Amino acid sequence: MGSCSKLLFTILLAAFLRVAIALPRPDSDFGPNDVLTCDVCVIGGGSAGTYAAIRLHDMGKNVVVVEKKDHLGGHVNTYIDNTTGEVINVGVQVFQNTSLVSNYFQRLGVALKAFTSAPFPSTYLDFDSGKSVPGFTPASTAAVGQAFQTYGAILAANYSYLEAGYFLPDPVPEELLIPFEDFATKYGLGAIVPILNNYNQNNGELWKQPTLYVIKAFGLALLQAFEQGFVTTHDVSDLYKSAAGVLGGNVLYSSTVIAMDRNCSTGYVNIVVETPNGKKLVRAKKLLMTGPPLLDNLEGWDLSDAEEDVFGKFCALGYFAGVILNDGIPETSDISNIGAHNPFNLNSLPGCYVLIHTNLPSQHVVYYGTNAPVSSGDAQNGIVDQINRLAANGNFPAAETDFLYWADHTPYRLYTSVDEIRNGFYKKLYALQGTKNTFWSGAAWITHDSSLIWRFTEGLLAEIAA
Repeated sequence: MGSCSKLLFTILLAAFLRVAIALPRPDSDFGPNDVLTCDVCVIGGGSAGTYAAIRLHDMGKNVVVVEKKDHLGGHVNTYIDNTTGEVINVGVQVFQNTSLVSNYFQRLGVALKAFTSAPFPSTYLDFDSGKSVPGFTPASTAAVGQAFQTYGAILAANYSYLEAGYFLPDPVPEELLIPFEDFATKYGLGAIVPILNNYNQNNGELWKQPTLYVIKAFGLALLQAFEQGFVTTHDVSDLYKSAAGVLGGNVLYSSTVIAMDRNCSTGYVNIVVETPNGKKLVRAKKLLMTGPPLLDNLEGWDLSDAEEDVFGKFCALGYFAGVILNDGIPETSDISNIGAHNPFNLNSLPGCYVLIHTNLPSQHVVYYGTNAPVSSGDAQNGIVDQINRLAANGNFPAAETDFLYWADHTPYRLYTSVDEIRNGFYKKLYALQGTKNTFWSGAAWITHDSSLIWRFTEGLLAEIAA
């Protein structure tokens, strides 16, 4: 055999072995306690996955949840101070006041209450330069009200269909594809742009984003919630602790999918899962994936060409939240990051959005965003650099920054290019629903809003349960 033939043989053999290793093995290769047969396997125990699992459970379906963390909850992050026991919802904090939300909380025995937030002074600084922003003042209440009214009228008249998801007409309206700076300028929305930016952290550098993504992040349902008020609970993680109690041993924690076969003639999807107790084979009639559909998150899957093509076009942002201890940062106001040289004075990325006071001495909540995924170490270094820059410019005394709590929400806000959107990306995305006995839910399919994610997931349940 010549050298070229040997090389080709080696490559083909390696490829064959990779495929052979990746495919699930027969049931006989697993012990009786290592084969789990169910109606639906839900991958991901965040907002969408937990909601789906509870609803399917209540519909009489046998469900297995595969969750990579040691708990349910996704973007829910709760910090509890060791000394006082005070609870701070660092991740998800509020929900829209809808019957679906109230029914879900009631089902899990978690009390809801109206969300209230007492006004607190804000200091506006440019975290990049470390300096104050002379002459900057937030827009007046009247200007904000008028801009919100205009924005709501535009959405209601032209883009109400976006409430259900990224169900775009063909051709896609070009107005949805222009940078949001142009859209906001065209309609005189400057007064509310900082509010959209701060409420919807992190949507990238907002003025550069296609208008579609800004509307999806802050649409009509959210406008209505702002008018009618939000609801919350003392500790949002209680919702997921209660769900964990209902689901019991049907949740595989600290577990990941390592192989899959969705083309089985037996009528079941076969999923090999690596768990702390060894490999398990999950045999499910239907599969629901609720994590970010990025190729890195789908290793071991038997992706079709269509799935690989669509998911390969997604990009993601980085987003982080934490509680820091710093004796120098004043406790008399929140400190907002103002980009002195950016449109609408929006903050640049990578960078902090805000340092929020707490009722705990020298403890502050911080949110940090990046234009692409970065490590937690890089994000923490970026936060410390900006705080030190503010201190070096005399805004407050220099002091050491310690991280008391940290949450990495990366990958965050999946997006694709304007050209892909124009060429039917989202039509191709939604066409994947139900193929190969697989369904999809989560933020990438609707938006980063638990209330809307639950509504979107609810719309899939009848077909999943069929």
